[in-house]
Amino acid sequence: VAERARATFARALGPDSASTAESTFVVGSVYWALGRRRDACATWRRATDAFERALGPTSRDLRNSLTSVAACSLDEGDPRAAAVAARRAIALIESNQLGPFLAGPARWVLVQVLGSHRATVAEARSHAERALADYAGQPAQLDAAVRAALARWLVDHPVR
Repeated sequence: VAERARATFARALGPDSASTAESTFVVGSVYWALGRRRDACATWRRATDAFERALGPTSRDLRNSLTSVAACSLDEGDPRAAAVAARRAIALIESNQLGPFLAGPARWVLVQVLGSHRATVAEARSHAERALADYAGQPAQLDAAVRAALARWLVDHPVR
């Protein structure tokens, strides 16, 4: 159903419309929820490309697809690509003055990448602390799994 809706948008509005990009992102999310990670990652990359063509590389609408591409890249064992996508997502969220908690999932990807190298653990810790601070005052259920993972990571990586 989601794929048919995406195809309908593409036919009606063209492959480079923001609505087509958004529907492509949704299809990727459906694939991810179904456990079809490879399909999800490829679809989210197409959505990111479509958002960039439709709205430009600094559009706030790129934040979710970039965060998803970052998670995919980490899942696929490409930490460099994960870090690049996560940093771009965080920069877009901050430059567009969106709710800082929106950067939480991207910061969590970055923490996992940076935290795996001894030389960058301090930077990872800084991102983890910032993400948890950004969530302060938000409903507890908002990104509860991300919050819990960040808190566990901080406990497992104490300041030395």
